[in-house]
Amino acid sequence: MAKRLLPLLNKEKDLWCRLYGSKYGEIHPWMKREVRKGIYQFKEIRKGLKALRGGILKQIGNGTETKIWNDPWITVIPLKHWPTYINIKELEKYSTVSQLLINNEWRNEVIEKCFDSILTERIQCIHTDICLRGDRWIWTESRNGELSIKGVYLHLKQAGIRAENINFNWNSIWRLKIAERVKYFCRKLVWDRLPLSDWFSKFSGIEIEDCVICGKEKESSEHILFKCMYAENYWRLVEQKLGIKFKKRDNWTKGNWILEAEGYEEASAGWLKAFLANSLWLI
Repeated sequence: MAKRLLPLLNKEKDLWCRLYGSKYGEIHPWMKREVRKGIYQFKEIRKGLKALRGGILKQIGNGTETKIWNDPWITVIPLKHWPTYINIKELEKYSTVSQLLINNEWRNEVIEKCFDSILTERIQCIHTDICLRGDRWIWTESRNGELSIKGVYLHLKQAGIRAENINFNWNSIWRLKIAERVKYFCRKLVWDRLPLSDWFSKFSGIEIEDCVICGKEKESSEHILFKCMYAENYWRLVEQKLGIKFKKRDNWTKGNWILEAEGYEEASAGWLKAFLANSLWLI
């Protein structure tokens, strides 16, 4: 979903951008209004936009589409959220950045009246590109202004936004000598994307159904793979046959089975990880 943020903000002419724009209206990185209704993909885009707004900036072309007060155009934080000196009475006369420009040059006398010396210097250093014809949203942490999956990962990691799987060592799965379909399954398990009732209920609004096997608990990846009576019998049998006692299977859905296997001798850790991965897929 990350790659769709900038095209949607820039109102590109792709069909999906026009459909989202006509149905949900304009979106903004600093918008407080929550979207309660809407398809799952759009809700995820809104969540991603909020998490990544620390790296999104409005690049100035002619300034007509950038609001002085509400848009992040000096830094990634809009002026309304930035504690700094501003001459409110003077700034009320202007609404868009284009009113601070004349012939694609900054109106220094106006800027000096509205902002303090530090902000004035920052604004005067902003390059305006009339070739853009309009303003556009860019990703500040890349040279070309485009957003990539790698850029998202590095931004979230640097910002300290820690999900349980954001720092997961994916090479511990990719390097296993197992079938590609098993690796893909383990990836979906860690990201909680297995097509089970609890996952579908997140965006469909339909109440979670009970496990189709035992009918005792709600159907989720943790229940199906570990807590269901049949799964528990399987893991108990594995421990007996291998002569291994797993410490606990809490959070194995988040990849902790990798750590469990690495706790054994190096000679046995490799095949044990491969065995556990295949076991999860077969269950």
